[in-house]
Amino acid sequence: MFYSLLASHARTTPGKIAIVNEGRTITYGELDALIERTAKNLTALGMGPSTLVAACFDNNIEYLALYYAIARIGARIAPLSVTLSSDDITRYCRECRPDYYIVQQGYFETYQEVARRVETGVIISESTPHSLAWLFGDDGNHHVSLPTEAWKEQEFVIHYTSGTTGEPKGIIQSQEGHACRMQTWASTAGLTNEDRTLCMLALTHAYGADIITFPALSTGGTLYLLDIRRAPPERVLRTIEAEKITVFGSLPWFYKEMNELPEDFRADVSSLRIAMCGATPLTEDIARGFSERYGKRINNSYGLTETCLLTSNLFRTGDDVMSIGPAIDGVEAEVRDCGIGIPGTGELVVRSKAFAVRYFSSSVPSLWRDGWIHTGDLVRRDEGGNFYALARVSEVIDVESGKLLPFEVEEAVDQLAQVKEVAVVPVDDGSGVKKAGAFIVPRAPLTEEEVREHLRGKLPDYKIPAYIRFRDSFPKSVTGKVLKAKLTLSPR
Repeated sequence: MFYSLLASHARTTPGKIAIVNEGRTITYGELDALIERTAKNLTALGMGPSTLVAACFDNNIEYLALYYAIARIGARIAPLSVTLSSDDITRYCRECRPDYYIVQQGYFETYQEVARRVETGVIISESTPHSLAWLFGDDGNHHVSLPTEAWKEQEFVIHYTSGTTGEPKGIIQSQEGHACRMQTWASTAGLTNEDRTLCMLALTHAYGADIITFPALSTGGTLYLLDIRRAPPERVLRTIEAEKITVFGSLPWFYKEMNELPEDFRADVSSLRIAMCGATPLTEDIARGFSERYGKRINNSYGLTETCLLTSNLFRTGDDVMSIGPAIDGVEAEVRDCGIGIPGTGELVVRSKAFAVRYFSSSVPSLWRDGWIHTGDLVRRDEGGNFYALARVSEVIDVESGKLLPFEVEEAVDQLAQVKEVAVVPVDDGSGVKKAGAFIVPRAPLTEEEVREHLRGKLPDYKIPAYIRFRDSFPKSVTGKVLKAKLTLSPR
């Protein structure tokens, strides 16, 4: 079912360029032929609907061909980031027990060790008996018949979360849900075969894959594929200018780096009609800075790995840059009281056919209740139906004079020129009462008192963090999201 979204364009526009990747191009017809060869070679190895493949690749054409080929034969895929540690990979693979590990040569030794620890699975890489060259090549398996099923209800993708709200979890999507993700976002954004989409985010993460890459290929557009580790802001902006990119997506920290390029750097980004931002909260300073410098509005958006995209402020006008917009097509959303006690706010609950169906492990507390996913996020909604993300419900801090929302403090601290990054979390100092702790990664010398003095002019006293600590860096997910659950503080 998911594969058919691309296959239809291979039939109608086989000569159109589908992907441009580091100097390589491939048309829809060529891509479909590569997918077909790969699917036949996978089938020749005995893979089918019960097979689970763990895949680890950089952003490239072969990974996308493998992904579609696995969908084509009704097998399952667990995309694993190239930045994961051997211990993390081992933990995930012990849970999901892959039948095969298909990995780029640069990651072969890591996965060889993982397979040894997990004691299951066959590795396919460049130096294995059935190599990647064989897998993607024409090795005479023309006689192999491929299934004709649509695999509508077949479980397809196991995405592991980044662990920003606790331990990483394996999340399962069906073929139908995966295809629906592409269709709902494409409908909301008005994507067409005329769009030229730039993806620099990891294809092994839901943001880069499900929001940027697959919707582009599902609507017959052209995908320009870079790798975030080799795509500094200057290169990305030059690519947008040269290729007349219409759709782009990244994270707040990357937009901030764009804003901080030397003043004499110029780039024409007038072709952009969508500049997505998600995965981590966008600050007002970054949003306004990008708009003022490049003349384009950042489309602040929101979602979970379990749901993919839920809301986006694509069509918001005026001076409001912080709304995450209304629910996208195909998503029902409600705000329900969660006992926080802040008027006009509540937990966001949602439902859609595009959502994941369950967690891989039955021991993980479920977000699915009564047919709705309870996101755990505190929001408010204005009269126009636009949502504003305020905090994780679990991160709201009770202080003597009221409620403290971390983003309020983070935005105020971030205004200091000496601050590179900031994260505010509830702190357990042994008193039995949670207090606010601000972690700061400075870009220039900065003292705790200077931070406090700055905040006294921005916030009421009760919202000034009880603890301020400096760090060289923050623990982060593969998308650059700060892993707040790993920020712990020992009071002085």
